[in-house]
Amino acid sequence: MNLLRHPARPAPSLVINLADGERQRFSASAMEENQVVNALRSRALRRGRVEGAPAPHPFGVALVRADEASLSPELKAAAKQQRALEDLIARAAAAKRGVASK
Repeated sequence: MNLLRHPARPAPSLVINLADGERQRFSASAMEENQVVNALRSRALRRGRVEGAPAPHPFGVALVRADEASLSPELKAAAKQQRALEDLIARAAAAKRGVASK
């Protein structure tokens, strides 16, 4: 029986370079947490309760602010989806307030 203990490896992290030059680091679980928050936000949108939608996850905010050129193809797709969700929510909120959207 091997009783030697190996030091715990740090959890993998994702680094997102923002368009303003800032770098933000996220745990691998942040992507999953963002998906859960986005599902809750989408549900609020479908139910017409935009004002009750949770705030975006910090990972989602970083995706929207990301420098596209620095993202992997997977993160580019996630950023595109995040921007689309933010746009839908902004349009729904504007419509609810009676403000014409773009």
